[in-house]
Amino acid sequence: MNGTVKIEIHDAEGRLEYVEEVALRSPLKAFLQILLMRMGAANVAAAIDIGNTSRTLEQADTTTMMAATGAAADDDQGIVVGTNSGGISTIATTVAIDDRALKNQITAGSTTGKFTHDAQSNPDDVTTFSDKAEFQIIRRFANDSGAAISIGEIGIYAEQECTGAVLGVFAIARDIVTTVSVGNGKQATVTYTWRIIE
Repeated sequence: MNGTVKIEIHDAEGRLEYVEEVALRSPLKAFLQILLMRMGAANVAAAIDIGNTSRTLEQADTTTMMAATGAAADDDQGIVVGTNSGGISTIATTVAIDDRALKNQITAGSTTGKFTHDAQSNPDDVTTFSDKAEFQIIRRFANDSGAAISIGEIGIYAEQECTGAVLGVFAIARDIVTTVSVGNGKQATVTYTWRIIE
């Protein structure tokens, strides 16, 4: 599996000011743990959620399964962004396969240091070409905070029901991008393209 992650910055009138697209290097250990559980493992222990709590994934817990749809104002699901500075001291500024969260997530809101999180655009199906198949998920983040906010990392958070009917939130992807400033009144749009190639 490969693909890309792209970030675009638009001004208040919607004009494109910046674009960067990098190779997808992001799937994290929690992604594989959830996939393994869904493919038949009875229990997958020690899945670490974004709050640093060890959870057990069980086949019997099927109410919420790797939900990453990203509703409006939801910063626990779907595409998420962060500054990649400060934040969680045990998470490096480079990606490690067992990262449990973004280093410093930019949460939802319109006050200092927060972005308005739009609903994520999710496709109905995979698009197939002669030599590849892919899908894209897209989410827009608007800066109404009154000051510029920098983005340096992008990821995907997914909710998964765990033992005891507890809902865990897991980082299933994390990618590092060139740090870019999003001025007040501007928007950042993030596109993840997941792809398989013959």
